[in-house]
Amino acid sequence: MRESPPDLMIEVKLKGVGLFDLDQVDMGIKAGKKAARQRLPELLDLCDTSLPKRITHWWRKLRQRLPG
Repeated sequence: MRESPPDLMIEVKLKGVGLFDLDQVDMGIKAGKKAARQRLPELLDLCDTSLPKRITHWWRKLRQRLPG
């Protein structure tokens, strides 16, 4: 992660849920949605950010090679 850090980290707080508590999935999903909502402005900023030029260049070249 040092070489390519994520743009945003969302910490999901789960109390009393272990690695193998698969019956707690619904609680984990609810906690994840709550954590994401708390970071919603930052998530929206990421969506509105333009892609790096190297990605844009790669995408254009790829699209040119596609049929149709």
